[in-house]
Amino acid sequence: HDLWAAADLPPLAFSDRLSLVAAGFDLTFRIEDDGRQLRLSPIGQQDLVLVREYPAGAKPADFARQVRDLLPDAKVDVVGKVVRVSGTAEDHERLDDARRRGRNPAASPAGKQLYSLNAPNVPLRTILEKLSQDQKLEFRVDEKLLEQKGLSLDVRVNVKVKDVELDALLKEAFSPAGLTFRRSGKVVEVAPAKP
Repeated sequence: HDLWAAADLPPLAFSDRLSLVAAGFDLTFRIEDDGRQLRLSPIGQQDLVLVREYPAGAKPADFARQVRDLLPDAKVDVVGKVVRVSGTAEDHERLDDARRRGRNPAASPAGKQLYSLNAPNVPLRTILEKLSQDQKLEFRVDEKLLEQKGLSLDVRVNVKVKDVELDALLKEAFSPAGLTFRRSGKVVEVAPAKP
């Protein structure tokens, strides 16, 4: 706290200022439903959950049971002919590995990949690290350029998307941070958004 007087920060909204101060104590905050109270809580990645849907073949309930056995900590739901899995990046990696090895033949990787993400007040860098692990994406970022523009991957963002394609998810993550991107396959080049 004794170094704040020397800091030269751009004008920030109250929520951004509170995020900066709280993060220094490994805390985050949540505004209560009545909008009149604010609750501090430890920063954790428990709120950062990746949701993916997997084609389940002719017997979705059987495939869901296989997934629950493989991933006991993940939330698994049958939605029509797909199985929706809410879990960590590691959970999805285990499931993808099992499907590649043929241990879950009910699912096939065919079809459009849709993503859901609920990441309230999470550093953008944390989201990118999870996406990098889960989707094997390579993010190319010139952090010195971002710093010159007063931008950072450490800014906290609120991302809540459901059943969107990867580019739409990335747009939701980057836009609040004043950033844009260009994706070519698994390579994502990040740059400041043009004013």
